[in-house]
Amino acid sequence: MVTGIFTSRCECGDVRLTIRRDALDLPTGTALARDIFVADKGDHNRIADDLPQIDQW
Repeated sequence: MVTGIFTSRCECGDVRLTIRRDALDLPTGTALARDIFVADKGDHNRIADDLPQIDQW
């Protein structure tokens, strides 16, 4: 079963929680903070927002 909620631990020891957008009921009351993994995006992908772009996590 896929829930859309994932946890991971980074090298610094912090625990990160990742939630797929479609795993939440609307309205969420949330906003996007940044675009991540932009170094791995394909040539056909275009980022059309003004959010900070992070190459890797």
